[in-house]
Amino acid sequence: PLPDAASRMQIATQLLQNESNALKDDDWQVVVKETAGYSAADLKSLFSEMVMIPVRESLAMLAVGAGSEKVQQHLNKNVRPACLQDFYKTLAIIRPSVGPDQLEALECWNRKFGSALSL
Repeated sequence: PLPDAASRMQIATQLLQNESNALKDDDWQVVVKETAGYSAADLKSLFSEMVMIPVRESLAMLAVGAGSEKVQQHLNKNVRPACLQDFYKTLAIIRPSVGPDQLEALECWNRKFGSALSL
């Protein structure tokens, strides 16, 4: 099964715990609501892309031909935290990999052929 709301919250906070972000409490609720139907792998892709948006914006401001040391210094000083707007931009790019029809087929298969054991 796909992660429920509590699991999506846990996955999101874990994936973003070491990333600079400006998400507020209300924003986290939006994240959980908007990611219904996303697998854990989908969420990883989503949040990886989300935190890269500010990096790409910052790199776009850097002069072409700058050395790697100058690039690193620039990034250390000029990358803003990821925000809810970045999340929405990423939602338009990273879509759930499993559709409702596929999920129903997998659940049906599991009911017929899967293990009846629970952990």
